Amino acid sequence: MKKDRVIYYSDPINDDFAGNKIKRKTIDDSYPYERSRLWRLASHLLYYCIAIPAVAFVCFVVHGFRFKNKKALRKLKTGYCLYGNHTHNSDVFLPPLVAWPKRAYTISSADAVSLGCFSWVTPMLGAIPIPTGMKGMTKFLSAIKKRCEDGNCIGIFPEAHIWPFYTGIRPLQRISFRYPVSWDCPMVVMATTYQRRRLFGISRKKPRRTLYISDPMYPSHDLPQKEAQEELRVRAQDFLERMTKEHSDYSYIRYEQKSVENEVEVGK
Repeated sequence: MKKDRVIYYSDPINDDFAGNKIKRKTIDDSYPYERSRLWRLASHLLYYCIAIPAVAFVCFVVHGFRFKNKKALRKLKTGYCLYGNHTHNSDVFLPPLVAWPKRAYTISSADAVSLGCFSWVTPMLGAIPIPTGMKGMTKFLSAIKKRCEDGNCIGIFPEAHIWPFYTGIRPLQRISFRYPVSWDCPMVVMATTYQRRRLFGISRKKPRRTLYISDPMYPSHDLPQKEAQEELRVRAQDFLERMTKEHSDYSYIRYEQKSVENEVEVGK
């Protein structure tokens, strides 16, 4: 019998199991966060005419994605921040599918724009990389704020690192929740959950993903900024933990914290 795949971790905040081995670019104040009118037109056409139909087909038809409570977003007439757990390399496609017909932009690491000859595609599809140092932070913050004020969705994965098919929730970073507080915009949370998938009654190895979407949440105007950020963080953490506990019923990969015993096992 084939053993379950097990990944051992030591740090739930900083360990990354994406396994992409990308040579990361340096993102500083020379990165073009603002683009020309022609570039934006090409991006719009690529996003709506090619990317969204292709991604929707792959996710819904091929992989059997399901969304729950997407109707909660209909009442939002303004831009908003969309927070989710980070469990797959394809997570960058989730904000566009959830936000449609709104345009979505996803805050990403430099990896997303370091893909060699394809590094021009991901920015056109909405990836906005975080600067690798303090240089460029002013331009970065200005760019994502403008996109939100223009009525778009800003996708954020506050766990930062990818743990493939993980059915738990790691600690969320409070700093990631400064955007709704600073911009006074709503926050929406999407929880990716995993279920055993069957095709014609036959169980398939890789699970199906179901996304549960929260109602919009608003930052408190009665609290100092850091306390308001913490309140949003707690509400997001609670929603994610509750949804994954209630609706994830299949672990494709098992995660265990390292101990002396399993470090010896891994070293065999």
